[in-house]
Amino acid sequence: MDVHNNTPGTFTALGGNEQGRWLHARLATSFGDPNTVVPRGFEAYARILHPILRDRPKAPETWETVFTSETLSMEEELVSWATVAAVQGQQVERYSQGSDLVAPVGIDPSTPWVDAQGWRYGETVEGFLDATTLSRVAVILSRYTSTPANGVAALWEGWGSGTSARYASSKARNLVNTIRWLTGGVRAKAHPARSRATAARLQLPGRNHRLYSAGITEFTDPEWQSGAPWADAEGDAHSPNILWPADHAWVLVTEVDYDSTVVAGSRALMGALLASPGIEALEVGEDIEEHLRMVPGDTGN
Repeated sequence: MDVHNNTPGTFTALGGNEQGRWLHARLATSFGDPNTVVPRGFEAYARILHPILRDRPKAPETWETVFTSETLSMEEELVSWATVAAVQGQQVERYSQGSDLVAPVGIDPSTPWVDAQGWRYGETVEGFLDATTLSRVAVILSRYTSTPANGVAALWEGWGSGTSARYASSKARNLVNTIRWLTGGVRAKAHPARSRATAARLQLPGRNHRLYSAGITEFTDPEWQSGAPWADAEGDAHSPNILWPADHAWVLVTEVDYDSTVVAGSRALMGALLASPGIEALEVGEDIEEHLRMVPGDTGN
């Protein structure tokens, strides 16, 4: 396949991993070292914060009555980190952690954190960029590459029907499904004949990925999931963990255990991301991985 061909793709499973080999020269060799997942050598870097889910009982129900009513009626929405921080009188800094804003749900279910308007705040979601935010980012990324219709999407093997033994917890899965529903994403139809097992494997430090041909223009539509061949047995298509165009002008990394997505590329691209409405972005450095937390005890797989 000609990596500089600008013909639109259709999420085709790649038969070889040569299109991903360029990453090896820009990444550490051992999992946990600096630049394990975020490639070195780009002009600028930005961090896209994953929106936080909040919910509250629909009137006239309250938190005291909703769980004893005949119908559990809740309203839900996605909000920015800045919104959550403002409720607590805080500010979001470029290396803030989502876990510092919101206590994990379930630590003490009897006393959930509820604000003055009755909103309960959920946990940040690691390793998943919702369809609406990804589509907004994709529109900007498509303007900063000479090959917007030709690129690669890399999916971690551990999602859904992948070959890894690790799977998301049921609570996390439900939260991700709720976010997909809220952002208008559709449940993609599973394609057993084009499963992840047929796509080439790219081995990076601590993570194995499956590779698909996918130009960034494919992701400018929030309903891109409907055409993704990596959907699991239940029809859910996870957001890619790594995306890059054929000309390597930038790279987008949604690491499995990070609460935000990192984009590396030109300063002009970062400026566009930081100025774009609907995208909560923060300028960071190449050393971003030294500031983000992984799930305790994770050693990759």
